[in-house]
Amino acid sequence: MFRNTFVEDPAQVLFSPKILPLICGTDGLVCGTVDLSLGSMLKLNFENLFSPRSIVPNSIGFQNIPNNYAGDGVRAFTLTGSMSIGMEDVFIGLPDGLWLPLLGFDAAPLGGIGTNGASVDIDYSLGPP
Repeated sequence: MFRNTFVEDPAQVLFSPKILPLICGTDGLVCGTVDLSLGSMLKLNFENLFSPRSIVPNSIGFQNIPNNYAGDGVRAFTLTGSMSIGMEDVFIGLPDGLWLPLLGFDAAPLGGIGTNGASVDIDYSLGPP
């Protein structure tokens, strides 16, 4: 839970929660014998967040694994699992000083938010006044 947060300067990327495999060392390979086919779960909530628009687009979801990622010749695939993210009273600041709520229909154009993976659930809402 992230609550009552004000970001003053535009972030390079504001939202980028990802499910990634465990990486060891500097070679970028998966640690040991990790079963990349097992699903993962993430639950995360943002409440009362005010931030300028990110400099680059935001991505929420599951990492795409390229061919031979673990050094075992495995074909490319996307990690799986579920993500449940709540965004209550999240406002994006525009360059002209106007603050607009992030409400789902405007997630891509206003927040620059995209998702990757089948089970990414983002609940955008405004709390009581």
